[in-house]
Amino acid sequence: MNEKILKLISGGESGNIEFKECKDCISDSVYETVCSFLNTKGGDILLGVSDNKEILGVKQEKLETLKMDFINSVNNPNKISPPMSLSISDEYIDDKILLHIFVPESSAVHKCAGQIFIRNNSADFDITDNQHEMAALYLENLQYIRKIPSFLL
Repeated sequence: MNEKILKLISGGESGNIEFKECKDCISDSVYETVCSFLNTKGGDILLGVSDNKEILGVKQEKLETLKMDFINSVNNPNKISPPMSLSISDEYIDDKILLHIFVPESSAVHKCAGQIFIRNNSADFDITDNQHEMAALYLENLQYIRKIPSFLL
């Protein structure tokens, strides 16, 4: 697994890769990225990595708290709505601990703290008040749902 993580880091941030330092707490911007990945094409978030690809790691003594905070937050409709069951795994690289979050593309439109985010290149954009972007997102999700075989709905 470390090879996959190292490959993600070496490629840098992109439309489906995001790095967050988060040494001892999870910032709100992580949840905005979760929301934007759910609303677009999905992606990977690495906690403990700086924007310039430096592996910083998260604090060992905060590891379980970070994981529990993340799980509770993505299952809290006041944070992510509708809630989404996501996993967070720890990865060890050069005696440092990183947290890896894989976020799939969702067929629903998700909100983070009442705002709707999408991913564009390596940035998250709040489109809550942009009617054109909102319409495009809902139409894209409708097309996604139409591709799902009816027996799975």
